[in-house]
Amino acid sequence: MGQPRAQSPCVISLDDVLEPVLFTIYPTQILRTVGTSLNVTKASHAMAKEWLNVFIDQAGASQATQWITAKDIAQLQGRTVRIHESDRSGAVTMSAQGLASYGDAEVYLKINLQNGGFRYLSAPLHTSIEVPGVQSLELTIVFLTGPAGTPYRALVNAHCVYELI
Repeated sequence: MGQPRAQSPCVISLDDVLEPVLFTIYPTQILRTVGTSLNVTKASHAMAKEWLNVFIDQAGASQATQWITAKDIAQLQGRTVRIHESDRSGAVTMSAQGLASYGDAEVYLKINLQNGGFRYLSAPLHTSIEVPGVQSLELTIVFLTGPAGTPYRALVNAHCVYELI
């Protein structure tokens, strides 16, 4: 029997410290984390990756039947972008008169093109794609609450990992 082959080391390190930015939306709070560079090194190949991240952790009584949204936006000035993945986790629950419901938030990535057009991708995306002429990326979480007075709890996280080419 031969010797097992040694695996190439994979080192992941954060370049910058994440700086949380807190937005208040009555009656609760939405936390948006500013993306940072992530260096991934495998053998001698290095790629700088950026990411968008949106996190909602809120509970309360709905003010009305309404859509609640949170987003993170990256301005890319017409660059070519390789989107590696987008994903989401979490859920929204509502209860009324002793009945509870459990549902999903919609998570999508809007790709705004330099020529004024745009494209939408729903999360999750696990296949890398390249898009030329990207003006900006918008990662959005949206969910519905209501009717007025309905207690709800939303805990949803979304991310998008991309690379500027």
